Amino acid sequence: MRDWNSQAVSHFHGRVLPEQATPAGCAALIEHFKLAVPLPPRLAAIAERHHPVPNLSWNLLTPRHRPPNTLEGQIVFALKWEGLDLGILTALFKVIGPDEITKIARATPTGSFARRIWFLYEWLTGRELDVPDPGKVRAPCKPRHRSRSTRVSTSPSTTRSVAGSLSNPSGSQEKGRELFDLTMPKRAPR
Repeated sequence: MRDWNSQAVSHFHGRVLPEQATPAGCAALIEHFKLAVPLPPRLAAIAERHHPVPNLSWNLLTPRHRPPNTLEGQIVFALKWEGLDLGILTALFKVIGPDEITKIARATPTGSFARRIWFLYEWLTGRELDVPDPGKVRAPCKPRHRSRSTRVSTSPSTTRSVAGSLSNPSGSQEKGRELFDLTMPKRAPR
């Protein structure tokens, strides 16, 4: 397979960019794998400067948003910044083999994007990957952010009661955690 295009361009498949930028995400996948799909209404690219000016056809991001030049990096970028395009993913999964997605899923079996890519591959192709089920993955139930005006106690008893009351009005912390479980669908036995 040839290298990923990392050169800035001013045109992409007949669509003019507002400034020199490197196609990323869906545009990079379309170009690298020569996918014959209609272009989405808005594509993403990495601008050369730190104050890019996007337009209706292009979402230009700063150089710090540049994804790794790998299949996983470009798919994750596309899911984060461009949303889910089933047409592009279906065409992509027809071109690449299951080994590529298996590598991604095995590298980080509990990673949220790896699990999404794994699920989308199995769902869109109808083929199961040979990856062991990682089981339940719990999301943290402790709030990560708080406003400046709100003072939150960090004592364990307060944290448990706040988490229980936020997630479950009955106050049971175990039942409240069920709301945060991210579980892959059960597979049929082979």
